[in-house]
Amino acid sequence: MDSIKHIAQTKMIHFVVNNSASMLLNDLSLLLTKLPPETIQDDDKFKQTVLAVTQSSINKRFSGIVRFIDNFDQLFEQAMFYLRDELLITKNNAIKNTTIESSRFSWALKRGFQKALVTH
Repeated sequence: MDSIKHIAQTKMIHFVVNNSASMLLNDLSLLLTKLPPETIQDDDKFKQTVLAVTQSSINKRFSGIVRFIDNFDQLFEQAMFYLRDELLITKNNAIKNTTIESSRFSWALKRGFQKALVTH
């Protein structure tokens, strides 16, 4: 039974990711133009600003689905931190170019969820 539940939740996550990537990219791009680099670099500030806005967008648009995904908020948080670390922050903790290609964004978001699912 647990494997069926896991498969169903994984499919729901794929649906949410595939249907929200462009919306999240738009939200993130807008935020990146307004926020200072320190906010992106600092975990707590990133969580309070970027995660709060993007998670709110996801929960509003996909509330009927995400409520059936165990620990969705934690999975989403881990995915967004992975995305930030992969696409926005360099090895020396500086901010990269804030223009993100949609294909790289989508890849990083999917990869972030994959990594988050492995740890849960």
